[in-house]
Amino acid sequence: MTRGAPRRRLALALLPLLLSALLLALAAPRASGHALLTKSTPAANSVLASPPAEAVLTFIEPIEPQYSEVKLFDADGHPVSTPPSRLGDATTLVLPLPANLPDGTYTLQWKNISKVDGHLVTGYIPFTIGKTASLPSPAAAPAVTIGSGGSAGWLDTLGRWLGILGAVALSGALLNWLLVLRPAVAGLPELAIGAVGARVRLLALAGAAVALVGSVLLLAAEAGHAAGTISPGSLVDFAHGTRFGWFWLARVALVLLTAVLASRPAAWSNRGRRWRWLAVVLAGGLFLPYALVSHAAAQAAGSPAAVSADWLHLLGTAVWIGGLLALLAGLIHNSALPAESRRPVYAAAIQRFSTVAMAAVVVLVLTGLYAAWLEVGSWAALRDTRYGHALDVKLLLLIPLLGLASYNLVVVGPAMLRVPSAAVSFTRTVLGEATFGVAILLVVGVLMGLPTGRQVTSQPSDHPLMRFGHDGIAAVVQLTPGTVGLNRYTVDVTRNGRPLPESYQVLLDVSSSQLNGLREIALTRSAGDGDRWEAQGSELSVAGQWQVRLIVRPPDIDDWGALRTLEIGRTYTPAPPQPVSRFEGYTPALLMLISAAGMALLVVGLRFRGPRETRRLVLEAGAGLLVIGAVTLALTLGAGESAAAASFNPVQPTSDSISRGHAAYQQQCARCHGADLRGDGPDAAGLTSPPADLTQHVGAHPDGQLFDWISNGIPNTAMPPFTQQLAATQIWDLINYLRSATRS
Repeated sequence: MTRGAPRRRLALALLPLLLSALLLALAAPRASGHALLTKSTPAANSVLASPPAEAVLTFIEPIEPQYSEVKLFDADGHPVSTPPSRLGDATTLVLPLPANLPDGTYTLQWKNISKVDGHLVTGYIPFTIGKTASLPSPAAAPAVTIGSGGSAGWLDTLGRWLGILGAVALSGALLNWLLVLRPAVAGLPELAIGAVGARVRLLALAGAAVALVGSVLLLAAEAGHAAGTISPGSLVDFAHGTRFGWFWLARVALVLLTAVLASRPAAWSNRGRRWRWLAVVLAGGLFLPYALVSHAAAQAAGSPAAVSADWLHLLGTAVWIGGLLALLAGLIHNSALPAESRRPVYAAAIQRFSTVAMAAVVVLVLTGLYAAWLEVGSWAALRDTRYGHALDVKLLLLIPLLGLASYNLVVVGPAMLRVPSAAVSFTRTVLGEATFGVAILLVVGVLMGLPTGRQVTSQPSDHPLMRFGHDGIAAVVQLTPGTVGLNRYTVDVTRNGRPLPESYQVLLDVSSSQLNGLREIALTRSAGDGDRWEAQGSELSVAGQWQVRLIVRPPDIDDWGALRTLEIGRTYTPAPPQPVSRFEGYTPALLMLISAAGMALLVVGLRFRGPRETRRLVLEAGAGLLVIGAVTLALTLGAGESAAAASFNPVQPTSDSISRGHAAYQQQCARCHGADLRGDGPDAAGLTSPPADLTQHVGAHPDGQLFDWISNGIPNTAMPPFTQQLAATQIWDLINYLRSATRS
């Protein structure tokens, strides 16, 4: 072997990591989170005759009270004295407002920490007070999450990557020692078996160390975002004062306990079966705290099944990618393994690992598809959001990984005992697989720190809002108010998460099918905000369909452009989000685990080379579990967000919306629930079950649940469905009225 060969192999091993880093370029300093704002009273850019008694901000996830607040500022940016903000309910921030606020423009500046995943998100809401107030020009568009979202920074990404990589190595080493390596080396002398076990144990302990380092970095990043500084005090406060912190402590405890068991030589020998099985159980459960602070746990409905799918996905990752690391550590890069034994041991390991990995891949594919449906859900979210771009990179890296795995299974494995060079091929392919696997985990670390594509694209708006994303450029175009006549054009745009350089230009081309010609609108960068570009004009002069092309013009390089079509009329009402079918409740979570076990047993049975009766028993058990789990699971599939039960109301609670909702209530609901919403209407006495006292019930349920009950009725009660009587927007108006009438 030449002196340059190790360097070439190292370069090839690092290539997937470099490729993933170049494709991602996602760890931007712009902080973003998951508890996004869904609605506010007052609404952004609203003009009020008098100040409301309080400002109410509603978010899509529960928030941490200790680290969440809203403050009021006047038009000069000076703080206005108010009582401190408080939590109205788990997802609502309330700020009492002074009754004697003078006329003028004000800004509500807010921040929160998600109680589900510990992420920070901030924003602002401008509004104007004045009995005869009118804006001389269209109001500025509210701040939004730029089309691709943001990440919480490089420290957050590094912590998540190292945390998941270490856990995968620790869990994968223990699981694959039991399922693959120990049986593959069973025929070797005890000394050689001990040497292989020692190397795999070293991998497990190294994985535990990496997981702990990553966990500490992640805690530092999240606590730093929340408290504004990283210090021992902020780390301790965040760890024991937040939901994320408690699950972080559980994660660290599981890693430490698993590492302690893995450090015992008995866990790697036949004499320590009890210790080995206990370590394996802990290794499997290690990922539950990860899943409980993930996007899955943040689902408005169906979170138990989503968490189960996420846990299965992480466990499958540990079996596959952690198994590749175990093969490298225990067999390939182990000088203590006798040379004459390598090819037979490799052949046995390939046979067993291929079976285990195939079962893991089946589980990964199915759980990954379900997660993609929940977290992306549309081509727009895949195309225009940073979450979608990161998912694309993950899939691109998965292609060569599957290709190398297939080559090992189809070519290298069958040739191992016949062709001496097959051992060298096995070494190279496993190294390539493991490297691509580690690169994929880097992308997973990025994905875990980003708002999901569905979250970003489902943000409600009372004016046209279009998202663009391509080649590192992420942009949101807003037209305010989005009606015929004078409009303000706002473009929030970044490239690779950073503001465009000074030499760039941003333009909009607009054209209508009813008018000849095309108008080019040049935007200027807003002072004090490097991401925002603005202009205003009356180019949208007729109602109808318009084409809007965003152009980003670098110097001496071809323009980047993207086209959207929108309808311009006298008013703009956002459509409710599309229904999202979910598996709701804890029963589907259990059925999902049963189905996964059945699929794994089927794969094992199909590749089993032992006694025929044992093979048949495994196949029958797998088929039975799969049929029971999958069929029953399919029957439980419902619309957890049927009729748009994303956890927020897309219609802003304006006075007009509340008035329309009040009229709908009087017409459809008051005869049962009563004029005062207390369940004492004139028809209540004749019903088989008494109507609910809405003053007690409305505040206890999210918007999506209320929408579902109004739309589809409530089984086994007198509450009928109203889909024939009320359109979707009317139901959202009705919910706005119920919220305003029952808020204390």
